[in-house]
Order: sequence, then C-alpha cells, then structure tokens
Amino acid sequence: MKLFINNITKSYGNNLALSNFTAEFQPGIYALLGPNGSGKTTLMNIITDNLKADSGEILYDDGSGNGENVLKMGVRFREKLGFIPQYPGLYPNFTVERFLLKKGVIVDNAPPGELIKKIEGKVWHVPCDESEVSQLQSKLRVISISRDPEKGDVILRILSDEKPTERAYNVSPSLEDYYLYVFDDIAIAASYS
Repeated sequence: MKLFINNITKSYGNNLALSNFTAEFQPGIYALLGPNGSGKTTLMNIITDNLKADSGEILYDDGSGNGENVLKMGVRFREKLGFIPQYPGLYPNFTVERFLLKKGVIVDNAPPGELIKKIEGKVWHVPCDESEVSQLQSKLRVISISRDPEKGDVILRILSDEKPTERAYNVSPSLEDYYLYVFDDIAIAASYS
C-alpha cells in the first residue's frame, strides 16, 4: 500500500499554507514536524478529507499499482487511515463549558443542559449506502459518520434546522453537537469503522 500526495496547495486568503507539497507514504507511523503555521494541520485535514485543497491530489494504491483518488474513494479510504487529531477530546475538556466564545465574543452563557435544549430537533441520523456519503456530505452539514452494527448501514449525524432527508430521524443532541452548531466554521472530522 502507498499514499501519494501530489502537488497539494492550500491558501487561507493571502496566506499560503501549503505550496505544491508532494510526498509518498508506505505503511508505517509518521509524524509531521515543523514550526507553527508551517501547514502540518492543514495537510492532515486535507489527507483526512476534512478540508479541501486548492489544487493537487492524493492517491491511494492498495498494492495493485493503480492509484485511486482518495476523494472518489470516500469511505473506503477512511477505513484504511488511522489519525490522531491535534487536540483529542477537545469538547469534553472545554474549560469554558458555560461561556461560548466566537471570535472573542460571548455567544451564549448557560448550563450545559440548557445549551443542549437549544438544539433539540436539529440533530439527525440519516442511514445511507456508502455510495451516497460524498453526495450527502456536499449538501448537508455532516458532523460524524458511523456504521449501524446490526444492519451495516452508514449513519450520518447531521446538524439541520429542518429534516434533511426522507430517511432522517431525530436523535438526542449532545454538548458537542451544540458546540458544532454554534461554531459552524470548525472543520468537522468524520470517520467510522
């Protein structure tokens, strides 16, 4: 197996985070080292499909000699990738649990239970086939992906003010769902096994 990263470029406005980054990875454990702002997190978010590159491609070769674009592989690629985020357990360990800041401004101040009540009816599970995941991700605010252990269906957890699809059903919101609802500009990690 190999992972080919070919000429990945990503900018945030006028700030160039990655410029034609190219690398080849074989099975193993890797670490990215570099100073703050050098593009490490940006690269990982692009590899894990949490962020879109401006240009370039990432190919996965299962050993057959034919690299396949990971964006087209979708879930099949994410099943092969192990990734430890920069800040694991971020939401349960928030120290400002009752004061939500967005761009330095307090956007809400309430006990966790009250915050959760504010998004009741806005968190949905949508069962779907693997082939539908990419299309639904492009149209809906998918905050996580899991698999139904009994049926084997892919389950998308979605934030939406209205029922997102005919098959959607409401689920109980969590404090993490509330944070993601309020901070809608946070890149969302989606993986399942």
